[in-house]
Amino acid sequence: MTSIIGARLLPANVHIELTANTLLAANGPAIPLEGECKIPFQVGGKEFSVYAVVTKAVQGFILGIDFLMENECQWDFRASGILLRNDWVRLRQRDTDADTRYVYVCHDCSIPGTQVESPCNFPDRPGRQIRILGSLIPQK
Repeated sequence: MTSIIGARLLPANVHIELTANTLLAANGPAIPLEGECKIPFQVGGKEFSVYAVVTKAVQGFILGIDFLMENECQWDFRASGILLRNDWVRLRQRDTDADTRYVYVCHDCSIPGTQVESPCNFPDRPGRQIRILGSLIPQK
């Protein structure tokens, strides 16, 4: 499995190359890719780099199994740590906003600026619907 990085995390000067890789969501649809690039990064003061596919559909940075195996990683969930090249690195939980959800639409739409319950259909998944409930910002 390849590593993945969200396009918004890349500095403006990073060169993105074409990629032959494909990426599928857990439920089957293809995830659009912008390309791939080499990502330098540090963990626990050590320098690493990895080739990662770039997509706008992912917000973070996911290290692939190829990187984890090559660097002999071991994850200890109880101790909240990962062994990376013979050094333990403490992991911490990312703060999240559990009420935030993303909806992607395939055509222009207008949502009223009130609290609404709005059914959404998925064109690639006939018969499947979700309902969105919440305060929405009116369009200007």
